[in-house]
Amino acid sequence: MGTEDGTFYAIHGVALSCIYVSLICVILVLILSFYKNPNSFYTWNKNDKFIVYLVICDGAFNLVHMCDHLQIAATRDHVRPIQLCIFYAVLLIEFVYCQSLLVLFIAVNAFVLVRCQRNIELGRKDWKLIVGILTCSFVPVIIALSVDSLGPTGAFCGVQDKVANLALTIVPLMLIVPLNCLLYIVTWYNIRKAARRIRDVVGGNAQSIRASNDSAKIMTTFILAFLVQWWGMGVYGFAEYFGNDDMVFYMFIVSFTNLGGLFNGIVFLIMRRVRGVRKQRKEDKKEVIQTEMTKIE
Repeated sequence: MGTEDGTFYAIHGVALSCIYVSLICVILVLILSFYKNPNSFYTWNKNDKFIVYLVICDGAFNLVHMCDHLQIAATRDHVRPIQLCIFYAVLLIEFVYCQSLLVLFIAVNAFVLVRCQRNIELGRKDWKLIVGILTCSFVPVIIALSVDSLGPTGAFCGVQDKVANLALTIVPLMLIVPLNCLLYIVTWYNIRKAARRIRDVVGGNAQSIRASNDSAKIMTTFILAFLVQWWGMGVYGFAEYFGNDDMVFYMFIVSFTNLGGLFNGIVFLIMRRVRGVRKQRKEDKKEVIQTEMTKIE
């Protein structure tokens, strides 16, 4: 793709630039996460673990995508041998599905946390989450390999066959993205509803609801980052399937899909900022109470 109309280096240049930015953000988030949380990883707050899992997916996706873009840009040809291209395609599909399913799980968890006041258990060392997502993500890979549809697509390695690409990547994305949108809206509706209900209430139950709402709010930022990253991929895929592929729109898609590390890095900063503000508010409230007690004495 791009050799006929002169956009070859523009496509790969934009893709690689975005990938490098994303990888830098991934590395920074991982370093800061483990620096700020010296305890064992599996004892961390759930959202702290989620951000690590997400940036690992982003980083793995970026590394594989960097390899195929670099090889294509250097040789002005498809990735060869074909077996290497298929290997890249397998990894790309696996990591995209891992991220998509993880965000979908986070969206469901946020909804259940607010609506039912229940936290979905991940199992010892998060084995339920990890095994479930890796297993489900490998199903489309097996299907794609069984129908021999993986290989060079033009700009990168992926699903070659138009029908297989529609069934294995475009349609699932078009289902997951709207479902995440729906869960995002419903979760925020329930957060606001619960906040109004407990506005003037004190006690343990109210504190528990507030804590659940605060945790769910952070989870919704993961959903938002995913939607920003993949908002147009399904739309472009459908348009391309019916022969309406716009190069300008494609360049936007190339940029957004390869900036996952940046988007989740922003989420990481939001998490840190929100926690800092909450901590300061608690300290201020404690000081006010102590001042009032001193006056009474």
